[in-house]
Amino acid sequence: MRCRIWFLLFLAWPVAAAETLNVVIDEWPPYIEKAPPTYGVLSKVVQEAFAAESIIVELHFEPWKRVENGLDVQNYFSFGYVKTAEREARWLFSEPIMRSQSILITNQRHRGFAWQGWGWGDLTSYRIGITQAYSYGLAFEQQRQQLKLISSYTDLISLRALLHERVDLILMESRVAKSLISKNFSVEEQRKFL
Repeated sequence: MRCRIWFLLFLAWPVAAAETLNVVIDEWPPYIEKAPPTYGVLSKVVQEAFAAESIIVELHFEPWKRVENGLDVQNYFSFGYVKTAEREARWLFSEPIMRSQSILITNQRHRGFAWQGWGWGDLTSYRIGITQAYSYGLAFEQQRQQLKLISSYTDLISLRALLHERVDLILMESRVAKSLISKNFSVEEQRKFL
C-alpha cells in the first residue's frame, strides 16, 4: 500500500516573513528522529528546503496525537502526514514531499499467512495492530469497520505487542519497521518477525 506524505501549511501564520519556523512532529524513524544533527532523512529534507529560502526550521517533538490537536487548534506546522479527505477539510497541505509503502508484519506463528487486499475477508479473523493518529490510506479506511484493530501509542509498542502475540499482524511503513526492528530488538527477536 503506497501513500504520499505531506507538509502541512496554515495561512494564519505568515511563513514568508518568518526567519524561524517552528515545526511540531513526533518520531517516525528513519524519517523523523530526535537524534541530531539531521533528525532523520525527511526532517533533513524539510530543513534544507526551508534553508534555501533563508528560513530556519526548529523541530519540536510531541506525541502525534498532540501534534494533530495542535494542527486543529493552534496553527501548528508539521509534516509526515498522509492526506485524507477528513484531514484535508481541516488542514492545508503542500505538494507531496515523499512516497511511502506500508506492509503487514507478522510473526513465525502466522508463517503461512496470505493476503490479497483490504476488500477480501483475509484479514477479518486477525487482530491487527495499528498506531494511534496514523492514517493508512483510503483502502484501509474503507475496510476499517470490518477489522479487529488494536491501537497502540507508537509503532514500537505495536511491534512489541506482535512479539508477545497480543496482535497477529501489524500495519506499518516498511522502512520504519526495518529501522525499529533493527534498533530495538535482539537478533533472536528479529528472527521472529516476518
